[in-house]
Amino acid sequence: MHGGTQVGSIQDSIKQLHENINAVSDLHSRRLATTDDALQSASTSQLSQLTAQTSALTNSIRNQITSLNNSNKSSQQADADFRTRKGQIATLQNSFKRALQDYQEVEKKSRDKYRQRMERQIRIGPSLRPLGPRRCCQFVEFVRRLAQ
Repeated sequence: MHGGTQVGSIQDSIKQLHENINAVSDLHSRRLATTDDALQSASTSQLSQLTAQTSALTNSIRNQITSLNNSNKSSQQADADFRTRKGQIATLQNSFKRALQDYQEVEKKSRDKYRQRMERQIRIGPSLRPLGPRRCCQFVEFVRRLAQ
């Protein structure tokens, strides 16, 4: 693949990564907003699939940037386009790094929100005892799913 075409392809992949990150954030929010078991299960499944896709995409982008960088390093520094390519690669690396940081932040915020929700449910837990064993079992199952 030609360098300029490869740069454009990587830029498109990074845009897709940002879209995936936003979708992951939305799915986490939906999971937190519902107590419906079917919706919880559907969101969990979608989140799992999207997380796997996002992981594959990040690996692909990393490999493409590495390949492009290695290709540029092996070219002649006297080549007129060397500095241009070097600048493009640096821009891609920075953009990719920012996307990864955004993804880590989304995941951290989601973990914190799940933890806070579980803490609230645990504090509420004793008030469930008068509702009987069935309701308590539902609560335990709910907490177990959140911890996954």
